[in-house]
Amino acid sequence: MSEEAEGGVHQRHNSLTSSHATQEISNNNAAPGARDPSAVLMAVRGLGKHKGEESWYVLSLQAFQAGCYKSIACQLYLTVGGGILGAVLFPVGLIGIILTGAELFTSDALFLVTAFFSGDIPYTRLVRNFTLSWIFNFIGCLFWGGVLAQLSGQLEDAGAIDFAVYTAEKKADQPWYQIFLKGIGANFLIALAVWQATTSKDVAGKILGIWFPVMAFVELGFEHSIANMFFLPVGMWNGADVNVVTMLFLQLLPATLGNMCGGGIGMGMVYWVLYDSVASRKQFVEKIGETLQFGTR
Repeated sequence: MSEEAEGGVHQRHNSLTSSHATQEISNNNAAPGARDPSAVLMAVRGLGKHKGEESWYVLSLQAFQAGCYKSIACQLYLTVGGGILGAVLFPVGLIGIILTGAELFTSDALFLVTAFFSGDIPYTRLVRNFTLSWIFNFIGCLFWGGVLAQLSGQLEDAGAIDFAVYTAEKKADQPWYQIFLKGIGANFLIALAVWQATTSKDVAGKILGIWFPVMAFVELGFEHSIANMFFLPVGMWNGADVNVVTMLFLQLLPATLGNMCGGGIGMGMVYWVLYDSVASRKQFVEKIGETLQFGTR
């Protein structure tokens, strides 16, 4: 064997040995049945890239389903009268979303922002996915709320109409900045729940990882834009003193912006900075530079 070929063999062997050692260290740092944080980030990136590559009609249907799952949690919350029991039961919505792969706007803030900063999806796909998931989450909430909460008579049967009206009016009667800040808190915890679910490799662990952060955001009274797409219309249909302009621009808009900041920046961007490679950050900066140069031509 020539000296050059022999050197190449040794180089490949050293590379494989180094890669194996790195993987071994990573596995040793993770708890049994769980991924270590850097592996979780890679999984989040992969899901974000997959979502960015999905067709619009698949995303729309998945987002509609997510709106229905979230509405189930909201309807359950109203049925039991809120409080700590409502908070304990509320995670059933996100559990259904995560285990079925549905498209929730607020969890997309983690997946898509991480994939975008990593250079896996362009900003056009980021905007497309956010827009489709928000709109079809809303349609799913309107469908479930209108048909299975309102027309079915379930809320009336449960004696929950007055509480539904109170909940809608309370959510709408807040300063814009407070709704925005509560939106940050809500989706920081939702993104934490999604991150913890991704950490676990089994269904029981995913459910447990989701449960406590979601329960916390509900009990703390934070604002979740998609949940409010159920609470506000249902309250309005039953006589709540809230109009469409107030719902869209004085409640859902600040909650949505806060949700994007809490999940996208507070979790997605932060953990991209902490756990992604230097090469990925360099690639992102180069793409931003290319975009700015293109825009100035």
